[in-house]
Amino acid sequence: MQVDGDVSGNVLVLFGNLTVTGRVDGNSAVLAGNTVVDSQARIAGRTTVIDGNAVYETDDFLSGNAYVFGGHIASFAGRASPHRRLSVSPVFSAAIAIVALLLLGGLLFPRPRRY
Repeated sequence: MQVDGDVSGNVLVLFGNLTVTGRVDGNSAVLAGNTVVDSQARIAGRTTVIDGNAVYETDDFLSGNAYVFGGHIASFAGRASPHRRLSVSPVFSAAIAIVALLLLGGLLFPRPRRY
């Protein structure tokens, strides 16, 4: 999905890439894709990427926090950010998913009691 102009709301992309060359005045979320914030672009809210990567030039382009699960976050600025930037590796994300499935399976399929 390409955002060229202004979007006043949230952006959700499933199984695709988000390229922002304009302005997003809400949050952005991408599942199984990448987020690229071009020069002169801005995302005013929180940026969340699951199973993908996020690339942006400077911290001025992302006003809110940025979270990447199962991928990497890259900035070309090279300076410290006043906002949170979190990137969790794919191995760690897979381990969390397996533990969550095991716990969910224990809740949905309890072991029969033997008397």
